[in-house]
Amino acid sequence: MALRAPGSIVALAFVAALAGGAAGCDMPRAGGERSSARNPAAGRRGVFDGITLTPLEVQLSGPPATQYGAPTPHALSPTEQSIAAAMTEQGMVPDPGLHRASRELARTLPDGANIPSTLIEAVLSWAGIVHPPPRLVVVELPEDPAACFASYTAACAGAVRSLVGKVERTDSRIPPRFGVGVARGSNGDTRMVAAVLDPMVAMAPIPVTMPARQTVQVRGRLVGARKDPSVEVVDPGGRGFTASTSISLDGSFVAQIECAARGAYQVEVMAEGSHGPEVAANFPLYCDAKPPTRLRVELERIAAGVDESAMARANFAHLNEERKRRGLSPLSWDDRAAKVASAHSKDMARNGFVGHVSPRTGDVSARFERNRIVGSVIRENVARGYGPKGVHDSLMSSPGHRVNLLADDVTHVGIGVVIGPEDPEVSGAPRPLFVTQNFFKKPGAGAPRDGQLAPTIRARVDGARAQRGLAQAQWDDGLDAVAATLAARVASGRRLPSGWENEVFDLGYETVTTHQVSGADFDQLSGVDLFLEPTLAAGIGVARLPRGEGFTMIVLTVGK
Repeated sequence: MALRAPGSIVALAFVAALAGGAAGCDMPRAGGERSSARNPAAGRRGVFDGITLTPLEVQLSGPPATQYGAPTPHALSPTEQSIAAAMTEQGMVPDPGLHRASRELARTLPDGANIPSTLIEAVLSWAGIVHPPPRLVVVELPEDPAACFASYTAACAGAVRSLVGKVERTDSRIPPRFGVGVARGSNGDTRMVAAVLDPMVAMAPIPVTMPARQTVQVRGRLVGARKDPSVEVVDPGGRGFTASTSISLDGSFVAQIECAARGAYQVEVMAEGSHGPEVAANFPLYCDAKPPTRLRVELERIAAGVDESAMARANFAHLNEERKRRGLSPLSWDDRAAKVASAHSKDMARNGFVGHVSPRTGDVSARFERNRIVGSVIRENVARGYGPKGVHDSLMSSPGHRVNLLADDVTHVGIGVVIGPEDPEVSGAPRPLFVTQNFFKKPGAGAPRDGQLAPTIRARVDGARAQRGLAQAQWDDGLDAVAATLAARVASGRRLPSGWENEVFDLGYETVTTHQVSGADFDQLSGVDLFLEPTLAAGIGVARLPRGEGFTMIVLTVGK
């Protein structure tokens, strides 16, 4: 940041946002180049070209909340009271938990112009907040002769006005909730913090910790026009699942989460909003474990001149490093998907939203189709943050987004980053990033060579039938040959020849039924229902569609 004159006031506004998790298609549908942004000289501190990550240890100042959503007593200092009174006059509702979180952020921020997303999320849960990160406004006083962090005098009024003036209201009909905090920062400056959020869900109190083998109820009610709540969970072992949830007509819901393994369960409430899936709440529950009070975070610094393409490539590198650590195959970069992702990020930046569904371009499937990109599986993450690693960490802490990052049913990704406008009042303040990640599986990806297409499907069907206790399928090599000829004709756009059934009858069969399946994903061809009939006598032929758009499968079922 630029040097400031004694007593000057610097006001910064921050907001981090994630839209909902998967926006995907995993049914068969008929009809880039990979690179890394990692600096070869990168070391343990995670240095990319123009982007550095510095690990920091943060000790929180008191015990964590024992319940989420329960009133937390928190006395405000005189300066905090002045800020809170001004914000209340604007129609906002004070929240004791947000007050506590705001003061802790004012105290622990490593840099008033650079706020690690992991620190915000950790402080929120420590303070008993279930909501996603709020909009933050930070005012710094490099010199504070009036000791505004401890008392309020007329000398503090200008900083208070600056803070309150930077708080932006939204169009929500529900009054936003806010918290304020003033403290001497870790860099010696006095910091004033205002945190504002628009609640998307009203949650009943939830205990932060769970005894072993006990069950906790997650109860809540969606706020506003949102609908279709679901509760997504990642358990201490990294396994994701959707909790069994009962939903009432008024939008209220109840989910059960069992403490089956020691550690943290990350819980996320998803809902359908105006721009598609939204994260309505996100918080950890601790099973037979204590919430942490010492945090390890990373301060991400981005040098001037790092462009949007470099940001996207850095985010891509973090994604594949995450997959590699978990033994997953890396994803390949795709330029066409990156172009679609960049266009959507630009749409979000220009029109002030973070979501999957755009009034101008529709959803991700529509965007892929418009750009003639075929994917047998399509997934999308969207986010707003302040650095490629910070965005990655926020996505990983969200069960719905984490599923997409670690999905094993995709092969390629395109990432688009758009850098938002700079704060005209503060030179050197971080600029927001609007990020879109488009994951997909290319047609034919992972399929065996041509001579093994049908044998692979036969082996998979045999395995599936054995697992379900069904009778062994009766395969016929002669039927396979007939089916292969028919599949090749259909894949090339020709009709079936007249009289082809005689070839089947010559094999000694009295009846034959033809089944045709076309799809972009080879792996899903073996999952058609007819393969799980009580008895199965058949032949299989598989051919690739032209231009790599998928496969055509002919299955001939016969009887004597």
